[in-house]
Amino acid sequence: MVWKKYCSRVEKTLVYLLILLFPTQLAYHFWPPFSFVNGLRVDYLSPAVYLTDILIVMLTPFIVFQIGNLVKTKKVSFLKKRKVIIIVCALFVFVLANVYLSSEPTQSVLKWLALGKFSILLLYILLKKQSEIIKPLQVALYVSVLAFSLIGIWQFIINRTVGGALYYLGERSFSVSTPGIALITLGGKSFIRAYSTFSHPNSMAGFLVVGLVLFFHLNKISKLFKTKGIVVLLCTGALAFVLTFSLSACIGLALLLIFFVVQKKSTLLYRRLLLLFLISLIVLSFLIPVYLKDYKRQELSERVSSRLELADVSLVVLSKNPFVGVGLNNFIRVASQVRHLNKASYLQPVHNIFLLASSESGIIGLLFVYFLFLSAINKSSKNYLSLGLLFILITGFFDHYWFTLQQNLLLLSFYLGMVFKDSVSVKLRE
Repeated sequence: MVWKKYCSRVEKTLVYLLILLFPTQLAYHFWPPFSFVNGLRVDYLSPAVYLTDILIVMLTPFIVFQIGNLVKTKKVSFLKKRKVIIIVCALFVFVLANVYLSSEPTQSVLKWLALGKFSILLLYILLKKQSEIIKPLQVALYVSVLAFSLIGIWQFIINRTVGGALYYLGERSFSVSTPGIALITLGGKSFIRAYSTFSHPNSMAGFLVVGLVLFFHLNKISKLFKTKGIVVLLCTGALAFVLTFSLSACIGLALLLIFFVVQKKSTLLYRRLLLLFLISLIVLSFLIPVYLKDYKRQELSERVSSRLELADVSLVVLSKNPFVGVGLNNFIRVASQVRHLNKASYLQPVHNIFLLASSESGIIGLLFVYFLFLSAINKSSKNYLSLGLLFILITGFFDHYWFTLQQNLLLLSFYLGMVFKDSVSVKLRE
């Protein structure tokens, strides 16, 4: 009995720390030969062990033990369904094909292992009793969003990174004069956009909005935080969001508010609009590179021009292996060979999750992404979580961080876990 209580405390502590440290990017990077392209070191291709990875490894035995108990007591029904077995086998064959046909198999294997890591977190949320996960998740999320918002706000005020102990949370060291840093000009003066401990203000903005949506959903269930605490979090998070000056996130937030009004008036209309919006985003992702292929890009900023170039290249990359793709995390390498792109601004994933998914995992991978979000929208159309999915889709249309960066992927895993939690066919005795 004492042993069970001790294990329960350790598990809760690990979960709390993991969620609290979601925004951190402290990691040890390795630089093998395949992490270089045309002699340039590419961060996205560097294998890394994150602090949060260590916490996930420590949490994994608790997940395995829990699954074992559920299977042993015959409380899990979905694992025995023939359909699930067929899907798992088909996925295994697809993974083998994706790795075998990839330009750099090692990169593909490492990315698939990373997806397995995030799947473990999703599974953990699915299998835990709601009474055991809601409060720890909510408290940790509150502290995390509040603390890392304050870091971003302070960076903007002093116009540089804070430094000191924040280095151990993954804060990079830079100032307003550092080349390549995201800046905003106000009143003729340049300011650093709020980074906090993220690799870019855009990913921080995305994290803040989705984190706050998840928090409000949890608080609607538990009623743990009262008005004062909610106001403090909302004001701090909103200010940090504004200071990221993320255009894609602002567009996403504006559309989110419009859809929120529709949801209040008609759930059925809201659900249909979401599904139509999902399809429209995927179609536009492929149409825009085609119709803007011959556009005079010299008239555009380098940032916009490079994004259009990568989008155009992604279609060429897709044509190489249209069904299973060129391998996960292989887009940058193949794209550089297709167009001989040597500039650092081009050595990055295409800024669209649908184009990225299709080029690296083919039409099959794109269909998986489509049905994943389709199912998630159907399951969450009656609550606030669907708004977060909408925001992820919109920002994913303009950027890639939901599929490429550790912090955002961690939050996405937990978020999808909460979306599917109430509908998964796991019969637990509360």
